[in-house]
Amino acid sequence: TYAWLVKEDSSLKDGSAEVDFNIISGKEDPEAGLVWRHTSGENYYYVRANAVEENVIFYRMHAGKKEVVVGHELTAESQRLWHESPSKP
Repeated sequence: TYAWLVKEDSSLKDGSAEVDFNIISGKEDPEAGLVWRHTSGENYYYVRANAVEENVIFYRMHAGKKEVVVGHELTAESQRLWHESPSKP
């Protein structure tokens, strides 16, 4: 079980999203990410960075089953560090 928040009263088309995150805890899966195209708890897309596995993975959750779309190794340096969008000045 993971803690997450869904903003249901918004609609975006052909856009992009940037986030800064700080993984402050988690022993098994210390990670942070974004969810989009959320239609239910069983159908959505998400991308997450995991500090222990040192990777970023893009997933599709379809009918409650997780599918990897693409993954990339990345040093998401330990917890308690801010990870900022590369396009920031």
